[in-house]
Amino acid sequence: MKELKPEDTSRAVGYSYFIDAPQPTVTLFKTMDITPLMRFARRGERLNAMLCYTAGRAALQVPEFRLRVERRRLYELEPPYAVSFVSPTRTGGVAICAVPVDGDYAAFRQQYTERGAAAYEDASALSYAEEVVLGTSAMVGTVLDGIVNLYSEAFCNPFLCWGRYEKHLFRTVLKVSFQFHHTQMDGAHACRFLEAWQKEISLFRS
Repeated sequence: MKELKPEDTSRAVGYSYFIDAPQPTVTLFKTMDITPLMRFARRGERLNAMLCYTAGRAALQVPEFRLRVERRRLYELEPPYAVSFVSPTRTGGVAICAVPVDGDYAAFRQQYTERGAAAYEDASALSYAEEVVLGTSAMVGTVLDGIVNLYSEAFCNPFLCWGRYEKHLFRTVLKVSFQFHHTQMDGAHACRFLEAWQKEISLFRS
């Protein structure tokens, strides 16, 4: 990561407003229409992989995702950019896997599968240098109305959470929670990302 001077960036005002906030994160809730992805899921594609990929591609369209705030310092991430997902392990724990989203879906799917399998067998073997522009976590044990995640400087990149999808008569929807550090971006940037994600889902091709 490259350290930036906040006063020399577009986040100068946001940084001054929110860097001292005791709880600097904001959470937005949105219902996504994932009907286009379900068509591919019925053919054998992994829904979570498609969700991670499309969300990562949408994040790259908003420059603020390449910023990160750690210990009151502002940084700019450098490529390759990645999205992370939470994988179960053989011992009953979880591991965080990072997968680059700069390439096409076929490359992403292969690495998603390989890294998930590696994490399951031996989470300690994971060591990836990709810069994570977006973290994700899927809790598919139940349908969730929303999640307000904790704030931790160990995981200060923007974060998406979702539960189990819901089927309706003509469409399938997924309720998601999007959390971001307010020093990094404003609500307008978050809304732009969520709209871009819906478009990526609608235009997805495996």
